[in-house]
Amino acid sequence: MMRPPPGEAWLRRYEEILQQLRVEQRRLRVQTLPTLESPIPAEVGLLGGALTTVLLLKLREALTVIDSFCEQVTMLLQCASIPVRFVYDATSWYELERSVAAPDKDLLATAVVIRRTWQGTAADAYLAAYAVQSVATERLATACRATGDALIDGAEAAQACYAALLVLLLSGAAQLSVAVSAARSVVRLPAAISALGAAIDIFAGVNGLLAATRETFRQKAVGVQATSAPLLDVAVFPGGRWPTSGSPLYADGSVTDGDPSDWSVKRTPWIGPAPAALTADFLDR
Repeated sequence: MMRPPPGEAWLRRYEEILQQLRVEQRRLRVQTLPTLESPIPAEVGLLGGALTTVLLLKLREALTVIDSFCEQVTMLLQCASIPVRFVYDATSWYELERSVAAPDKDLLATAVVIRRTWQGTAADAYLAAYAVQSVATERLATACRATGDALIDGAEAAQACYAALLVLLLSGAAQLSVAVSAARSVVRLPAAISALGAAIDIFAGVNGLLAATRETFRQKAVGVQATSAPLLDVAVFPGGRWPTSGSPLYADGSVTDGDPSDWSVKRTPWIGPAPAALTADFLDR
């Protein structure tokens, strides 16, 4: 059964995620990073001792990780149109499936009529041709459907990736805000170090997210290949070719010339009334 492609609601939600991602990335670059470059007041640095040293190390690590994260976001935003293209491509594959399947329905209706009302070498040839053509079109339709489904899965996986990316950005930025605030007090230096460590872990999570998304796409590609390759393998057809219609065997419509394309109407044997004596005997019983 064909899956409906994502509609306007999906597209609006996806665009909202992308827009918010752009806004939050800009805020991180313009507001948060400059603040982190010198977040520790001089008096804190003098009094904090070892804690200040640890905080500075964590800060350098955070700046490196955040910069890498922002670069990853920039790269992914450049690919943001691909999921939308997946959706439109899936629609095309589904339309192709319908185009392939529609004639087969007409052929099936014709085959049913012929099977009921016609006989002869032409009828047999037509039904044999229909059988292999039906298998071929069903295989092609199934391959189209599998490709469309995989494209939709890919679009939805990409949307989920961008949504998770936004969660990472918001969560990491929140931890950085805590770190910046806490770093202004000697008493709260441990909290600042803890918040920076949490932010580093969050922003570094982009690598795991991208790895998981790549694996999802890989599995979908392998799945499509595994599904479509056997369906489109013409080796299963007679002579290793897409089955031909064989129309010369049944197409001339003759019924009397004696060639292999003759047709004849199936006639139901007529059963006349039973003899009167037999009927009376049956009724007497």
